[in-house]
Amino acid sequence: MASEDYERRRKRLSYDSLREESKEEEEGGSKFVDVPLSLKGHVIGKGGQKLHEIMETTGTTIFSQSKEEAGFTIFGDEEQIANAERLIKEIVVMCLKTHSYSAGNSSDRTLKSLH
Repeated sequence: MASEDYERRRKRLSYDSLREESKEEEEGGSKFVDVPLSLKGHVIGKGGQKLHEIMETTGTTIFSQSKEEAGFTIFGDEEQIANAERLIKEIVVMCLKTHSYSAGNSSDRTLKSLH
């Protein structure tokens, strides 16, 4: 019985702390940045290194709901979000420029939409 009470309290504390984190994120704001599925790995980097670096540099929290979601949600204040978005778009643009593409294909449209 005592272990059940402990477990319920532990879960409640975890839930409360997650709820507080969510409130802080909501107060700061968020923005979804569309990144083609084929390029998400370039933004994430090996072992998540690039994404972690962007978060540390900008002071944001960045996540993706799933592997099938084409993009990332950035949490932070307005300036932090703008900086993180710029860094993500720089990676995407660099990747698109290093791959050959012809006018009119999806890479070309993606590149134009990022500018």
